[in-house]
Amino acid sequence: MKRKFTHVALLLLLLTTILMSGCKKEVEELAVATMFGGDYVNINGVDQYQIWARMMRPSSMEDNQKKEGASSDYLISASSTSLIEIISNLMVRLPKTPFYGHTYIYVFGARGAQEKILPQIEATMSNPDSRPAVFALVTKGLASQIMQLQPSGTTTLTQQIKNQSEKIAIDKGVACGITMNEFSEWLLSPDRDALLPEIESISPVEGETVPDSVIVQGFGVFRQAKLVGWLDKEESLGYLLISKKLRNVHISIPFTIDNQSLAYYLSGSKNKINFKIIDGKPYFKIKIQTVGLVAETDGFDITPDQIKPLEKIISDKIREYPLKSIACAKKYDADYFGLMQKIHRYNPSYWQEIAPNWRDIFQQADVEVEIEAKIVGSGFVSKSFSLKP
Repeated sequence: MKRKFTHVALLLLLLTTILMSGCKKEVEELAVATMFGGDYVNINGVDQYQIWARMMRPSSMEDNQKKEGASSDYLISASSTSLIEIISNLMVRLPKTPFYGHTYIYVFGARGAQEKILPQIEATMSNPDSRPAVFALVTKGLASQIMQLQPSGTTTLTQQIKNQSEKIAIDKGVACGITMNEFSEWLLSPDRDALLPEIESISPVEGETVPDSVIVQGFGVFRQAKLVGWLDKEESLGYLLISKKLRNVHISIPFTIDNQSLAYYLSGSKNKINFKIIDGKPYFKIKIQTVGLVAETDGFDITPDQIKPLEKIISDKIREYPLKSIACAKKYDADYFGLMQKIHRYNPSYWQEIAPNWRDIFQQADVEVEIEAKIVGSGFVSKSFSLKP
């Protein structure tokens, strides 16, 4: 019995090896696209689309490239007034069959996001091989400038942007990843607006030995499928506090007490949004609860009787972020929180009354924000460091 089991195990191992070899050979026959960037530019007096793609090198080539210090992927691009023609041109130029199953990123240039975002989304989403979970981002300049940058500390630029979109941005409270599917649903929604995380290039500080690279921070705001403005770091944090349930994050909230600069390290939050209609006008109440710790510093040790007053100060400070983001939403006339969507969902009869001019109603809506910040720790040491003279 034991010998029979051994023979079966060896047979399975042999079959697995053969299948894996076949898979590797098949992969070598593919041109794997990992990232796309789309611009709308003027070339020789003609407005047209310009699409860039980052393609993964085959492993055999990649080994040689790594020895020579080159990147493990390469860039191709094409321009035309027709997106269909661009796709055709890119496919003709590729030496192998294109594969989109490992495409993780799509970057929109600012002008394309302002004027021609729907055709780009349609071309992307209509591809049966495309991934619906592609992260979409927008830049204030040209997508081509982002596409041509080199990664810092990761294998590829695609992986670096994916990590920032998926983990780092929300961990620091400066943005969050939004997929092409989610973005498309928002753009087509009759009762809310959309936003996308902002991606920009950054230059190394003097003395650093890394190349120019990228940072995902802030949001681009859309109204009726057009880019209309931007959220800075504080406004972006306000959006996240209202719209997301934050878990295991590391967000620093600076505040001052007795002329001393301190920080509240927010590690989690949850929110609840209620509304009612008063005199024909919506009133929203947003309650946000947070937990975090305050790092003790020289001359400032937290005692039990200081906790409640500190929590009040921190709550007032945190409240500034959602209020700034709400003010931006009204300035851009763009409900990216989905507040009016809640009315549509939970009070459909009232929605039917206001649907034709729901944006005017959004501008008139009163929004109250209540913050309840809890201190659950005071850092890694029980006493602050105080140097003796």
